[in-house]
Amino acid sequence: MSSERTSKQGLSNLRLSYYLSLFLFGGFILVAVVVAATSYMMASEQNRVAAEKTRELIATAIGGVENQLRVLIRDYSNWTAIYDAVRARDYEWIYENSGSSATNEDYLDLNLVVEPGGQANYGWVYNGDEKPQPGLLEAEIMAQMAALLEPTPVNGDSVTHAYATARGEIWLLATTRIVLTDGSAPVADGELARHVFGLRVSDELISGLGDQFLIEGVSLSREPIEGSDNLALNAHEGAPVAYVTWRAPRPGTATLEKISIPLITVMALLALATAMTGRMMVRSATRLERALVMARAADQAKTDFLANISHELRTPMNGVIGVMGILKATDLSEKQQQMVQLVTNSAEAQMRIIEDLVDISRIESGTASLDLVPFRPDEELRNVVDLLRLDADKKDLNFAFQTDIEAIDMVLGDPNAFRQIATNLIGNAIKFTETGQVSVHLDGTTRGDEALLSLSVSDTGPGIAPEHQRLIFERFAQVDSSKSRQKGGSGLGLSISKALVEMIGGTIEVKSSPGQGATFTVRLALELPRQKMNEAA
Repeated sequence: MSSERTSKQGLSNLRLSYYLSLFLFGGFILVAVVVAATSYMMASEQNRVAAEKTRELIATAIGGVENQLRVLIRDYSNWTAIYDAVRARDYEWIYENSGSSATNEDYLDLNLVVEPGGQANYGWVYNGDEKPQPGLLEAEIMAQMAALLEPTPVNGDSVTHAYATARGEIWLLATTRIVLTDGSAPVADGELARHVFGLRVSDELISGLGDQFLIEGVSLSREPIEGSDNLALNAHEGAPVAYVTWRAPRPGTATLEKISIPLITVMALLALATAMTGRMMVRSATRLERALVMARAADQAKTDFLANISHELRTPMNGVIGVMGILKATDLSEKQQQMVQLVTNSAEAQMRIIEDLVDISRIESGTASLDLVPFRPDEELRNVVDLLRLDADKKDLNFAFQTDIEAIDMVLGDPNAFRQIATNLIGNAIKFTETGQVSVHLDGTTRGDEALLSLSVSDTGPGIAPEHQRLIFERFAQVDSSKSRQKGGSGLGLSISKALVEMIGGTIEVKSSPGQGATFTVRLALELPRQKMNEAA
């Protein structure tokens, strides 16, 4: 009896151990399946993200090459001198000033000029002769490029590009019109020559892009390669001409293979292994993300460099000015005083350039902002005039100042921006006027809740030729660089003034002709303070 009970009890104990073993085994299998499935899903997702980011990087790199070629052809074609040379068939001038760029080993491989109406074309290729060669591209390709440009506006900004197979190779071709930039009347499209720039799309070029972004196996192929990622390089009608192919990185698969044995053999470390996997996945994705951010932030780097170098230069220059001020107060001989003053003047001139660089970098980066406070425009302008009058007196210039805004007392705006605009315009007028006079006139009227101000600065200086009047508002632009260096010009003052005027919502224009002086006019519409409006009501 006791032995039977013992036997049943042993059977019960056996079943309990069985269920416990089954539960543990089932739990182990469940955990293993969950961990394996999770790891596989995470690895697959990481592979997918890596593939997408890699494709974006490749597309960004190809787009950079295309954009560089578009900018290059725009710079060489939006030019009155080459327009005249093409019409005169001055092949020597064209080669020396444009065609020789086809021998630029770093970038361009083909430079082609198509005469008006497509009657003839000639050009140069890398390592070719200086003498222009006709028929460098097949007639079919020339027709395709002409059709690609046909629907675009007739101006120097109309640049198109496409890929083509020519001369037995793959080419990236960009085309645009050769237009006038001197302000002359527009020329009919049929009378304009075309420019075609070509870049040979070689295996070296494509693989170099892969090396640049640390992507393995990037190559050029005439057909898509099965099992690889492919990016089509399309002709003008959209049909693929060639493909950029690469092996998509699979960081998830590589990571999963590394941790598969620990996942199977050491279940106690499953949680740690999963955490390590996730960490490795995040690191891999972050690396690709950083590379993409770096590629997209290439243009911003130039603006950041300009801002940083300006700030770095300002600190030591302030020290130079401060030390010169202390040194001037000591017991110095007359010659030493003159030397100290010379250094001080030079440092202050450099500081003005540095401040201009800081201003232009803030404007370009979008960090510049305007205050909206009440101020009296006539008083702000009078302060600027009083400050600059000494410079005019040193040159014996007749310096006239007149205001006609009796109906306007206060306006809402940024007085610092208003002063900077006035300082740049008046300072330039005095700087470039040797004899005669400089006149400053401010007038204004009211319209509803706005004050319409007009600031005019006239001088009897050398004047500005019509073809140069648009360029003077560009950054670092100088009509006569030798005179600008003598006068201490940096080419930033008018560019900053134009940017500030446009931020305020106004306009700036110049009227001038050589030998007849110049008149700069700024028109602003500023809000009237509400208190003033209520009193008027």
